[in-house]
Amino acid sequence: MAGQEPPGALCCSITLALMRDPVSNSLGNTYERAALVAFWAQHPGNERDPLTGSPVPNTALVPNQAVRGLIVDWLDERPAFVPEGWGNRLLAPLLFPADPAADAPPPAAVAMEEDESESDEEAEEAEEESESDSEEESDEEDGDDESDDMAGRGGDQAEKAEDSVDREDKVR
Repeated sequence: MAGQEPPGALCCSITLALMRDPVSNSLGNTYERAALVAFWAQHPGNERDPLTGSPVPNTALVPNQAVRGLIVDWLDERPAFVPEGWGNRLLAPLLFPADPAADAPPPAAVAMEEDESESDEEAEEAEEESESDSEEESDEEDGDDESDDMAGRGGDQAEKAEDSVDREDKVR
């Protein structure tokens, strides 16, 4: 069985323990969410990256799903292992940033959404054209029916005209 000590890449550089809720800050470094929030709370207005000491442009935190997946894999290989201080083997629920700027999709995702919306518009236009073509075909078919109906009506009118002539003859 593999060792019980988690690899350093899965541990928070603040707590030195296996991360339960790994998040990346705006500089791209990953920490345990609670540890990073507590670190920043000790230095209000002077938020820095604990690892590099560099000021962070914003305090938005994004779940690091890649590291989270590695932690899940590591735990799955050790079914009896419960990390110290966790109480159970469950990772924290995913929490996404509340900062609207941090919620904005990356530029590639925006471009992809625009492409999808263009594709949607093109599909709608094609569908409308198809419906229009179907209606024209239907009108043409109806037109044939109408000409048949007119011929039928024309015949009815001719019969009525003959009937009226017959009545006139009778009246005379």
